[in-house]
Amino acid sequence: MRLLAWITSICMFSTAVVTQAEVVDVIIVAGQSNAVGAAHPDYVLEQSRPYCAPNEDVRYCFWVHEQVYTDGWTHLRPIGGYSFGVEMMMGYTFKEAAPNRNLAMMKYAYNGVSLACEWNPNGCTQNGTLQLFEGLKQWMNTYRIMIENEGDTCNFAGLAWIQGESDMMAEWQAVMYKDLMTQFIDDIRVHANNPDMPVVMALVNPTASGFNWVDLIHEGMHEIAANDSKVATATCRDLPLRSDNIHFAADSAIWLGGRLADSLMAMDLFNTTSAPPPVPTCPGDFNGDGTVGATDILLVINNWGICP
Repeated sequence: MRLLAWITSICMFSTAVVTQAEVVDVIIVAGQSNAVGAAHPDYVLEQSRPYCAPNEDVRYCFWVHEQVYTDGWTHLRPIGGYSFGVEMMMGYTFKEAAPNRNLAMMKYAYNGVSLACEWNPNGCTQNGTLQLFEGLKQWMNTYRIMIENEGDTCNFAGLAWIQGESDMMAEWQAVMYKDLMTQFIDDIRVHANNPDMPVVMALVNPTASGFNWVDLIHEGMHEIAANDSKVATATCRDLPLRSDNIHFAADSAIWLGGRLADSLMAMDLFNTTSAPPPVPTCPGDFNGDGTVGATDILLVINNWGICP
């Protein structure tokens, strides 16, 4: 009787379909003005223009200068149709390398800010100072909830950090950069619930006057990467700058985006070397074909008896 009851229950759900939540890999782009980006598609080389076009295969959300430019998730595209940064080439690079991944880019950036103050993971006590580290964590929570409300799983897969210019202008800021950035990485990994989240830091290289502590910032970044196999740096020294000798030229945003993406993937961004097999989410689907049917019943009957 028990066997008959079991068979009956299986047959009642013979048309059930496996509904497994998808994992959305979110890659964060954060920092200051070169992370904000101000490249224009009209000013890139002809061969770079395809990477400035909207990419409907990659989700996108962005917070820039305290303004949320998307109501939830949209597809990867230049802001306003004409202004973009490294995220465009990063999205195209990821999708080409991992076409079956569900990808999203998240940008959180603000012009003229430092790690010593606005981005400081310990906060900054100056009146009116932006608390960008806490803000980033809050928006991570927001976007995580949005993904989970769609029935999917949010995975903060990696971080591209494009910052340092403001800290290169004062020795006291440059001296503390390595320790603050180490703490930043540790804390953001905890918040992302991803202790091995790959992080790549762009070695921004302004050549305008006043940026006297470039080398000290770079040394700190290199030391962090040397002590953590999941942290890397991306050179910028050869990338053309705009006339202000601070901000990347349009094509440089494309080229740097490719470097950042390649660096993250070299650190196993999508955790492909240790990803566990998918867990079945449809009870009774013993042959894994996505439905519960007669074949599953036969599998059980053929193995009926005392377990060895």
